[in-house]
Amino acid sequence: MPPVRSGADPWVSLCVLLLALTAAGLVLGGVLATYDWTTPGAERPLFFAVLGTFLAALGIPVVTAAARWARAGGR
Repeated sequence: MPPVRSGADPWVSLCVLLLALTAAGLVLGGVLATYDWTTPGAERPLFFAVLGTFLAALGIPVVTAAARWARAGGR
């Protein structure tokens, strides 16, 4: 009997999406920093958006692991 494959965890899919957005934001930040020297004000909101998506991508697995640990009885 072949092993049963479970479906993809939606939290993992969300983390992958957030990491992809982080990578795209870093590329955009690099392009803006290199080619757009007239409007430095565009970098600050982009920096905080990239930082937020990265921290969310790191925080989601921590929160889901803590929830699984708590559901299992904390052992």
